[in-house]
Amino acid sequence: MRIKTLVVGTLYTNCYVVYEGDEAFIIDPGAEADYILEQVKGLKVKAILATHGHFDHILAVERLKKTLKAPFLIHPADGWIMEESLKWINPPRPAPEIDAPLIGELGLKGHKFEVIHTPGHTPGSVSILVDNEILFSGDTLFQGSVGRYDFPGSSLEDLKKSIKKLMELPDRVKVYPGHGGETTIGDERRENWFIITYLL
Repeated sequence: MRIKTLVVGTLYTNCYVVYEGDEAFIIDPGAEADYILEQVKGLKVKAILATHGHFDHILAVERLKKTLKAPFLIHPADGWIMEESLKWINPPRPAPEIDAPLIGELGLKGHKFEVIHTPGHTPGSVSILVDNEILFSGDTLFQGSVGRYDFPGSSLEDLKKSIKKLMELPDRVKVYPGHGGETTIGDERRENWFIITYLL
C-alpha cells in the first residue's frame, strides 16, 4: 500500500491519497480539488473519507464527488458540524451530501481499514487504522499535541477518552495526522504533553 501526502488549503491540511494497485481512497480533501484530481489520475477512487466535518477537511469534497463519481463517507455525528463549519468561510456553502456513514470497516485490495470513533475535537471525529500498522488520526492526535477542544461540539473529556483508546495501539503504529508531520504511537506515548499531563 502506498500513501501520497498532499498539503492543501490555507490551514495546511494533510490530504492523503491511499492506494494499492489502481484502487484508492482519498482522506480529508480540505481544498485544492484540481491538485488532488491531478494526483489521482489513473486511479479508481473507491471513496472519499473525512475524519471529521470541519471545513478545512471537506472543502474539495463536492467537486471530487462530481468528477470522480465516488461516494463521500463521514461519521453521522458530524453532519451538523459540516453545516456550521461551512458557514465560517466566505462565501458560505452548503455541506456535501453524505453517501454512507464512516463506521465499521472498509477494504482496499486486501487491506483492512478499521474506523475508530474518537470524539473530542468534534463529536464525529474518527481515526482510521489500516492493518494495525498505520493510523490516520485526523485532528485527534498530532505530533506532540492533540486537536483543539474549544470549538462547538468539542469535549475535553471525550478527547481524553479517545486519546487513551489510541494509546492502546502498538508503539510501532505510524500516525498520519490531519496537520503537521508524521509520528508513531510510541513516540506520542513518551513525548506528547497532553498524554503526559492528562493520562499518565
